[in-house]
Amino acid sequence: MIRSTVARVDLDAVGRNLQAIRQFLAAGGDIGPTGSGRRPPRIIAVVNQKGGVGKTTTSINLAAGLAQSGQRVLLVDLDPQGNATMGSGIEKRDLQTSIYDVLLGHKTISQARKVAGVGGFDVLPSNRELAGAEVELVDMPRREKRLRES
Repeated sequence: MIRSTVARVDLDAVGRNLQAIRQFLAAGGDIGPTGSGRRPPRIIAVVNQKGGVGKTTTSINLAAGLAQSGQRVLLVDLDPQGNATMGSGIEKRDLQTSIYDVLLGHKTISQARKVAGVGGFDVLPSNRELAGAEVELVDMPRREKRLRES
């Protein structure tokens, strides 16, 4: 017997996330591009240990919304399933470089990033290779800082 599962998204949680983002932007929270004389980039993390609460959906929609409002956006997909990558219109199976290569120091963010198929933002894509990064990073110094320093 084949069992089918349906992912349930907590729409209330997604709504609360979007409301908090709207309040942040309305209060003057600018997520502007960097460069000479400009503020450093803002980092927005969408996290929750529970599955099915809309983290990926919120992240993709937030990235698209910010890009649409003129902001430069880099969506970093740190999930080996690569759903944010796929949801951004990028085929994860065809990737030559990904976040995995950046974390291991083989590529730079500029070399690994892709332009989203829809939405007008950039994506640092992920695929199943990322699952092996934890084992490979175990003995590396400052492994928790690798993304920040890349």
